[in-house]
Amino acid sequence: MLKWLIIIFFIASFQVYAQKRDLEVWNKNQVQVKPFDKIVIDAAEKIHYSTASNSIGVKYAEINVGHIPNRWLKYGLGYRLLDYNRGNGSWLTENRPMLFANLHHNLQNFVFNFANRIEYRTFKKADNNFRHRQAFSLYFPSMAKWGMTFYLSEETFMKLSPNDLHLARIYSGLRAIKSRRFDLDFYYALQKSRTTDVWNSLDILGLDFHFRI
Repeated sequence: MLKWLIIIFFIASFQVYAQKRDLEVWNKNQVQVKPFDKIVIDAAEKIHYSTASNSIGVKYAEINVGHIPNRWLKYGLGYRLLDYNRGNGSWLTENRPMLFANLHHNLQNFVFNFANRIEYRTFKKADNNFRHRQAFSLYFPSMAKWGMTFYLSEETFMKLSPNDLHLARIYSGLRAIKSRRFDLDFYYALQKSRTTDVWNSLDILGLDFHFRI
């Protein structure tokens, strides 16, 4: 497992160096509990660390309550509280209630996930807006008994008023450990974000911890 982590880290690092784009390091820690049959609660915290400014650019906490009526569908409600570093010693706070529906399908040893989420983003000093987030993920067959597998993913974000595709990401990752109680993901992502008519690029290295109680 360590060998694969080192290989992916050096490939991603070389890509970042070759393109000379800004780099962020993301870390997410998530805990899931199942208080009732077919009901799950996920609580998470996440930070985005910018190597360009040597500071945290984004931090958030969230909670989601989902219903799983069958093995291919999960839907529910969520809430996220975010803080954006404005770079002048101040932070912009966003409140984000969310409605989500995720589809899941196994085909032989491949796993497909398709996620949709409607968000209402509210700010004290910026315009509120509705936004739709969609994501598609493909998990390849496991390569080890502890569940190690590669995955690919993409996600896009579109403001609904007016319609405005302003953010997109492509991920290539490794689920290094998958067990009944714990998952560990390591990934590289390329982000494209639009400001006015200009698309900006950003490289991301991420590490996610998922715990199930």
